Amino acid sequence: MQYLTSFMNDYGYLVLFLSIIFGIMALPIPIEALMGYAGFLAYKGQLNWFGSVLSASLGCLVGLMIAYWIGSKLGMPFFENTAQKFILGRKGSNQPRYGLKNTVINC
Repeated sequence: MQYLTSFMNDYGYLVLFLSIIFGIMALPIPIEALMGYAGFLAYKGQLNWFGSVLSASLGCLVGLMIAYWIGSKLGMPFFENTAQKFILGRKGSNQPRYGLKNTVINC
């Protein structure tokens, strides 16, 4: 986090934009803390409030578009193989495919 704050002091909006993109792409970047620090810098007058919100919003939008593109191009087999090796195991990797399709709601 110390490196991000020092880069944020020097480069501001670009660091905010790129860190939000990489945070959306599941890299371990503390984007919530970085947004708080951007708010602090905006309060001190080192960053513009509107510029901070705009760069964070555009970073989120671009990150989500990249994630969608990766999902649409590589497809479900890539995520099943990756999840099986690293994250969920075979049983858990099939659950996100069906979503709420087979969910029964009891009231």
